[in-house]
Amino acid sequence: MFAARAPPANTALYDEAGPPPPAAPEGAAEGVRSAQDAVRGAEQALAAARTDLARARGGAGAVEVREADNAVNSARRELDSARAEEPLDPNRVADLQDALGLAELRRAQLDAPADTTAQRAAVTGAEQQLRDARTGLATAREQALPNLPAGEVLYLADLPRRVDAVTATRGSVLEGPAMTVSGATLQVTGSAAEADARLLAVGGEAFLDLPGGDRHRAVVAALAPGGGDSARWTVELTPDPLTPEQVSELQGSNLRVSVPVGATQGPVLAVPLAALSAGSGGENRVEVVDGDPRDGEDAETRLVVVETGLAAEGAVEVRPLEGELSEGDLVVVGR
Repeated sequence: MFAARAPPANTALYDEAGPPPPAAPEGAAEGVRSAQDAVRGAEQALAAARTDLARARGGAGAVEVREADNAVNSARRELDSARAEEPLDPNRVADLQDALGLAELRRAQLDAPADTTAQRAAVTGAEQQLRDARTGLATAREQALPNLPAGEVLYLADLPRRVDAVTATRGSVLEGPAMTVSGATLQVTGSAAEADARLLAVGGEAFLDLPGGDRHRAVVAALAPGGGDSARWTVELTPDPLTPEQVSELQGSNLRVSVPVGATQGPVLAVPLAALSAGSGGENRVEVVDGDPRDGEDAETRLVVVETGLAAEGAVEVRPLEGELSEGDLVVVGR
C-alpha cells in the first residue's frame, strides 16, 4: 500500500508561478513503478516469513497431539495384551516395548520448544529486503522529481528581506531588474569630513530630521575612511524603530542628520571664539570691558585668564581662573 503524497516543493513552486516544471529524465517514471513493485513484493515476502515464524512458535496443533496420545495408548494396550498371552512370547513383548517407547518419545517431542532458527533468519532477511526496496523507491522518486535550474533562482544571502518593487510580469521580456528588495533593518548612510568623522564614535547618538518634520533618534552603527583620494568618511546610522509609513518615506530620501559630539552638564559661561587671546605663557585670556561704551562712558578693559571647555557654533565655554567674569559682561572680539 502506498499513501498519498503531497506534491514536492519544486512542483508546488511551478504550479504557483504558472509555467510547467521541467520534464523528468527519460525512464524516471518507469523506475518509480519498478521500485514500487519491488517494495510490494518485499512486503508480501515479509508477511509470509512472519506467518511461518508464528506457526513454528505455536508448536504442535491439537490434532498432532491427539494422534500422538492415541499412538501411545495403542502401543500400551498391545503390550499389555502380549504380556497376558499364554504361552508368553518374549520377542513379541520386547518389540511392543520398543514401539511403546518410540511413541512416548514422539509425544514428548511435541511438548518441547520448537526450533525457530530458520524461520527467524527468514524474517530478518525479508526485513532487510524491504528496507532496501524502500530505499530504492525513495531514490527513484527523487530522480523523477522536477529540477529547479540554477539560472532561474537567485538566492539571498541574508534574511529577512523586504520586497520593495516587482517590475517583471508573466509573459513579458525582462528588461532591467525584475525585483527590488531591501534589508529588513533600515540603514541611513552619509558622509562627513575626516576631521568631523574623528569626533564620532560607534554607538553614539544621532538625530534624523524626517520628511514630515519630526526628529527621530538614531545610533552611529559604523565609521569607515574614504577610499582612494576621498577625504570624506562614510557614516552608517541605525534609526530607532520606525513605523511602516516612516520607512516608506525614508527609502531613497535625503535627510538632515545631526550628531552631537559633546554637551555641557548645565548652563555655562560662553564667549565668541574670537574673544580668546593667548598670553605670554600660552594661557587663554578674555579682555573684559568695564562700563558700557554705548552709554558714552569711558571704556576700560581688563584681562581675565580663563579655562576653555566645549566649543560649538562659534562659541566656547570658559571658566575664569584669574579675575572676574560674569554673565552679561562685554568682551572684546578680534582685538
